[in-house]
Amino acid sequence: MLLRIILLSFFIILFMPEQFMAVTGGMTLAASDNAGDGQSPVEKEKTTFMTYTYPNGIQYVGEFRDGRTNGQGTLTWPNGDKYVGKFRDDKMNGQGTLTWPNGDKYIGEFRDDKRHGQGTMTYPSGSNQTGKWQDDGFLGSY
Repeated sequence: MLLRIILLSFFIILFMPEQFMAVTGGMTLAASDNAGDGQSPVEKEKTTFMTYTYPNGIQYVGEFRDGRTNGQGTLTWPNGDKYVGKFRDDKMNGQGTLTWPNGDKYIGEFRDDKRHGQGTMTYPSGSNQTGKWQDDGFLGSY
């Protein structure tokens, strides 16, 4: 029986590199080579596109490289918060959009999970703050 499982696993990895499923520690990771070039995700500098749900219910859909969220992706929290943008080393870094269930929306730059750089915060009332942000705080219009 064990030999059958090993052979089946080998067959799936060898002949179906575009689609594979790995289950580790009770958490399910789904990855695919959606470039369609036939190379396995591991052959592409360890970059995959995947859906990952953390134990606390937060879900990440996007690029995963070197064991971390790196590249373009979407992070959705159970409370409805949602970030769509760039990630580096498991943090929101670069250009992105963060929306809250109450209608607040920030479009701009992020650094280490914080609004940092040029950006615009828009509120449901229609008012907004456009300018420079640092460590999640608005510095003003420039």
